[in-house]
Amino acid sequence: MWSGISGAPTVLENFPLFYDGTPMPTLYWLVDEEIVRQVSRLEAAGAVKSVAASVDKDELVKSHQDYAILRDSLIPGDHAGPRPAGGVGGTRQGVKCLHAHLAWYLAGGEDPAGRLVAGMLGVARSDFAVEPLLACFSQMGTANQILKVQPGMIHTGMERAESGSARQ
Repeated sequence: MWSGISGAPTVLENFPLFYDGTPMPTLYWLVDEEIVRQVSRLEAAGAVKSVAASVDKDELVKSHQDYAILRDSLIPGDHAGPRPAGGVGGTRQGVKCLHAHLAWYLAGGEDPAGRLVAGMLGVARSDFAVEPLLACFSQMGTANQILKVQPGMIHTGMERAESGSARQ
């Protein structure tokens, strides 16, 4: 979880599969209400097109690839069901959702669209802190046990479980 100066969550890292195995392509989710509002205003004003036209296309392709690689690395190796597709927020190419690009950038991704949106909003990565993973459970155990994720990530989309059975 990345939190802002207020200490409230800004970005959450989602587990790439829902408890039932349904793919979740959006690894990073922007949750700070004010920043979400500001990004929504940018999108309503046509910023998706202007951001897409302003960023380096090769750097954007690399960002989508890096996002997909990271997201896919969190899926257990024995998962046989459907997998999330695309890059940032499930986007296959270009810029689709400024919220997803900003979340990925704030979480540490080298995302040119997210970097541009952060500049438009006057925010920087240094404005945010990474909080430790508390306890997050899936049907198979904790995210730390299963995925060997680094401390500092909070996964949503996974249900808390007791005795190995997930509930929604």
